[in-house]
Amino acid sequence: MSAADNNLSSLQNGDIQTLALNANFTHHGYNIHDKTTAASLFAPSDNTPTAVVTQADNKSHTIRYHDSSVVRGNDLGLIEANANGHAVSVIAPAGGNEAILTITANGTAVAVPDVNNIFQVGDIIVSHIDQPNVEKRQYLIIAIDPSNNGRSLSVIGSSSIIAAGDAADSLANFVRARIRHGGPSKIASSVNRARQLTEFEIDWTPRCLSFFRLPHSMPGGAKFQLNMTPKNLYREAAIESLVNKSVGDDYNFQVLSCFLYIPTFEGRPHIDKYQFYLDLNEIRCQKVDITSQETSYTLDVRPSTNALAVATQSSSVDNNTNFSSSKFTSDNDFHRKMTSFHIRYGSEQKPIPDFDMSFDPATGAIGRRDHWNEIYMRNLLASGAYFDSSTESIQEYFERGNYIYQIWNRDGSDRETRVYIKVAYSENPSTDENKNPKLLLWNFYKKYAICSLDNGRYQTIAINEA
Repeated sequence: MSAADNNLSSLQNGDIQTLALNANFTHHGYNIHDKTTAASLFAPSDNTPTAVVTQADNKSHTIRYHDSSVVRGNDLGLIEANANGHAVSVIAPAGGNEAILTITANGTAVAVPDVNNIFQVGDIIVSHIDQPNVEKRQYLIIAIDPSNNGRSLSVIGSSSIIAAGDAADSLANFVRARIRHGGPSKIASSVNRARQLTEFEIDWTPRCLSFFRLPHSMPGGAKFQLNMTPKNLYREAAIESLVNKSVGDDYNFQVLSCFLYIPTFEGRPHIDKYQFYLDLNEIRCQKVDITSQETSYTLDVRPSTNALAVATQSSSVDNNTNFSSSKFTSDNDFHRKMTSFHIRYGSEQKPIPDFDMSFDPATGAIGRRDHWNEIYMRNLLASGAYFDSSTESIQEYFERGNYIYQIWNRDGSDRETRVYIKVAYSENPSTDENKNPKLLLWNFYKKYAICSLDNGRYQTIAINEA
C-alpha cells in the first residue's frame, strides 16, 4: 500500500502494517490507531526514503492480533492534565532503543494522572511531537516503575526515532493513542474489554447469601421470592472504565428484566410432617475510613465468627467508574502500600509477629521483593482454596486487589464480639493522590435455621445465631 493508493479497506485499527521501502527494501512498521488518517503514515517524510512500494508488489505485510483495542488519547483522561501543563520527557542513551518516559507535574494542584489506571506492560503508545515532517513515534511499554508512583515508563522504540534528550511535550499532546493487543500470551485475552455491547444477558448466583451456597436440595414444596433493592448509584456501579464516565453523558444502564430460576427435583417418599436444620454460613462487611498512616480500629462482629478478612478499597467505588466495588483497589495503588498488620480477636492475635508487607522494587543484590506473595499462599491454605483447582491465580489476586484472610478456631463458650485491628501504610492516606480510602472488614459467622413442614408445606422457619 502506498500513499497514492489511499485504500484502507483491508486495514483495521490495531493492525501493524509493514511497508518495504524501495531503497534496500527496508521495512518500516506502523501501528494503525486511526484508520481515517492512516494514509498520512505512508507519506514520505524527512526521516524516510522518498517512496514506498505498493501492497500489490507483495513487499508489505499486515499483522493482526485478536482482541486488539485502540483508545484515542482524548479518551484516556489526559485532557485535564494537558490543560495544566503536565509534560512527558524522553530520556534515552544516544544510539540506544530503550528509553524512560517520565511524566512531570507543573506544580499545580491538579495531580498527575496515575498511569497504572491507563497503561499496562505490553501497551504501545503512539506519540506525536508537534514539529513538521516528523513521523508519529511508537513506544512499547516494558515496565512501569512503582517507586515513582507509576510516573516513569520503561519503553522500547526504534533506534531511528528515539534520540537522547528528546524535547518534552505536554502529556495529552504526547499520547495520541494507546494500542493494546490481545493474543495467547495475554491473561484473560478471550474476552475483549471493549466489546461496546448495547444489550446483554448474564446468569448470576448471589453466593454472598448463604441460602445459595447450600450443597443440597430443600425438601418439601415452597414459594421462593428474592427481594432486590438496588442502591441509588447502581448505574455507576454497573461498569468499570479507564476514566470516570458520567451516566447520561457517556453511557446509560438499565435493567430491562430479571428472573429467578430455581431447579426442582422430584423424589420419593412423600414428606408429610418433618423438621430439619440448615447450617448457614453468613458474611458481613463493614467499612471504616483510613485517617492516618498508622492507626487502630475497634469493630463489633457476630459472636459466632470463625474467620476474618481485611482489604483496602477506594472511597469512590460508589460514584466513580474507575473502581469496581467487587475489587479491592484504590487510587494511586494505595492498597499495595500497607506495610504492617495484625488483628486481635478474643484472646488470640494473628499474625505473630505482625505481617511485614513492605514492597521493594529495587533491582540491587536483593532484587525485587514482594511479601504479599506469602500472604497469598497463606490465604489459600487458610481458606482451603489451595486444594481447589478453580482457585484464583496470583495474577488474579493482585488484579482484583489483595486481601488478608485469617481463621479463628473457637469453642462454643467463647462469645467475643470485639475485634481490634492495627494497620500501617507507607504513605499518608489523606493526600490528593490517595483520596482517603476505606478499610474493609469481613466477618464470617454461622447461623442455623429450624424448618418445620406440615402436609408437605413449610410452616415455620426460625433462624438463630450459632
